[in-house]
Amino acid sequence: MKTPQLPPIDYTPRAYAGPSADEVLALRKQFVNPAVFTYYAKPIMIVEGRGQYVFDEKGRRYLDGF
Repeated sequence: MKTPQLPPIDYTPRAYAGPSADEVLALRKQFVNPAVFTYYAKPIMIVEGRGQYVFDEKGRRYLDGF
């Protein structure tokens, strides 16, 4: 089964200028209780939202289903 493509939108997310995903993950490990864990090795770092879409630090778009 092929992953469906998202329809085009008339929006370009801003360039991300914050800490890298690896830096954020290191800070999470340092400051968040280990009982609060993720089920995945490399979580998506969401940095912006617009309507029903969210964007990661590289500008990739995802459908926000939450």
